[in-house]
Amino acid sequence: TILSLPSGRIYLTVAPLVYQKNHACLIDGFAAYVREGGEGTLVIVGDGPLRGALEGRVRSHGLEGRIIFAELQKDIVPWYQAADVFVSASDIEGFSCAHLEAAAAGLPLISTKTAGADELIERGVSRIRVHTAGQRSEVGAPVEGPASRVV
Repeated sequence: TILSLPSGRIYLTVAPLVYQKNHACLIDGFAAYVREGGEGTLVIVGDGPLRGALEGRVRSHGLEGRIIFAELQKDIVPWYQAADVFVSASDIEGFSCAHLEAAAAGLPLISTKTAGADELIERGVSRIRVHTAGQRSEVGAPVEGPASRVV
């Protein structure tokens, strides 16, 4: 693509690299997915004070090249267009612009349970809610479409 992304499925997240966005959980979850044979690349668009620590976490999992950091972007639209799935592991979220942008781009959404994301989740259709260790698990209907092969 014009963004020089690898071929294959692209999982995208767009958020500042701060504690509340829980990128560490996202990286660990993607690492588990890869260990179980999952394919694709996780692209993290954003910047912030946790970048160095998060890059270290990626190295500790040996996932350089499978998890790519892209700095804050002036024009985010091409990133949504290049993605196959939008992912978010935020602990705290208002009504998220990134979730809305992903939905407007027609991307399936995999997200933790937060206020803004919860309003966009259409269980069993094109969005999946996942739970972190501190959240009660729910089992939803199978998802049709691209996200159905993710979970």
